Formats: sequence, C-alpha cells, structure tokens
Amino acid sequence: MEKANVIIIDHVQAPALKIRLESLSQVNVAGATADPDIGFTLAERFEPDLIMFNVDLPGDIGPAVAEKFALSFPSCSLVFLTNSDSKKVLHLALQVGAKDVITLPVDDTRLSRTVQRVLKQQSRRSSFYTVDKKENPQFQTITVFSTKGGVGKTTIALNLGLVIRQMTKKRTVAVDLDLCSGNLALMAGVSWKRSIKDLVDDIDSLDKELIDRYCARHSTGLRVLSAPMNPDFVGFIQA
Repeated sequence: MEKANVIIIDHVQAPALKIRLESLSQVNVAGATADPDIGFTLAERFEPDLIMFNVDLPGDIGPAVAEKFALSFPSCSLVFLTNSDSKKVLHLALQVGAKDVITLPVDDTRLSRTVQRVLKQQSRRSSFYTVDKKENPQFQTITVFSTKGGVGKTTIALNLGLVIRQMTKKRTVAVDLDLCSGNLALMAGVSWKRSIKDLVDDIDSLDKELIDRYCARHSTGLRVLSAPMNPDFVGFIQA
C-alpha cells in the first residue's frame, strides 16, 4: 500500500511529532518545520495528503495562515494542533474545513487514530475524484494560427483534424475561425447549410448534442464548423 505524504508545521514540537508519525506504517513524513512559509513551500512541492498545522502561532497569525493553507491546497486534509481548548479553534476548523483538531499534549493512541481516520477519509475522497474525472472527460483545443495568408493554415488544420479523428476515434471538430475568407468546409469537400454565425445566434440554447446540427460531417467522422457564408455576417460574431 502506498504511503500517505504528511507535512508537519509546528513551531514547538515539529521534530518530536515527526518521529512519532514515522512509526506509523502508512505515513511518510515529507517534511517537518517550525516556519509556516517553509511549510507552504513543502506543500507546494510534495502535494501532501495531510497537513498538520499548529495554529497557536505567535502574534495571533495562526487563523490567517490556516485559511491560506486551506484555500491553497483544497485537495489536502488539514488537521489543527493547539494547546488551547478554546471554542475559537473549533470555529476556525469549521470555517476553513479542517478535518480535526488535536489538543496538545496528545498521547500516541489518540494521535495515531486521528491520523489514520483522516487519511482513510482522504483516500476515499481521492478515489471519488478519480472516478469523477474519468466520467467527465477533458477536452483539448489545438489552434493553427498565422498572421499571413496563403501559408497553409487551412490545410494543416484539416489534416490535423482528420488524423486526430482517425487515430483516436473520438469526437473531433474542426472550427474555421477565418471569419472573412475561411474555406475549411470547401477544402474538406463537405456540404453545409449552417455556419458558426448560426451557432452564435443560438448560443443560449446550445448543448453538446445540438452543436452537431451546426457542423458538416466528413466521411471520416470529423465534424466541420464552417466560417460565415457571407462576410457581412462577421460583425455579428463576438468572442
């Protein structure tokens, strides 16, 4: 089982906590420091599963630093350490989404149980996030651009779209954004009745399936969204 990365930020007992946590088989202490700024750098570098942060910083800056960590690393679990049993710390934990508050000093059993429980919850959240990413595919946009005409932009864009479609078998659209003189659809040899101008006109009612109605279909399955048929329509199209 892969170990979970943990970072400790404690201006009082970071080294001691590091030794205690390293005794847990599922934990890898990626860093332990007394300095919140160094802790932030460690978190950026290691992307830990758990940050243990002592909020009792001198100068009463603990809450602000805690909020910074919570906002900067939303996918990481945050556990507060404190020498106080004040309700302010509990309120802060609720406010920034910390997973638990450990009142110091803490015995090994309580420390171990808290860390194991939080890491178990973190593992479950990570698995749900992974499934969600698989169910919601990411799309990629490739732009072929040149300020000069006649250099082969249309040819490159069309061939690129055809190759991507043939190699991936995934939904691929070639969009002609040369609004004044684009001839992508003509070069592709497809007939079309609608263009990007029609799509923009109906933008408020579009969904993924309806977009296909504005595209011409190539024999390979590539969809082509044509530039306006009349250059006079260019003024009606805005980014």
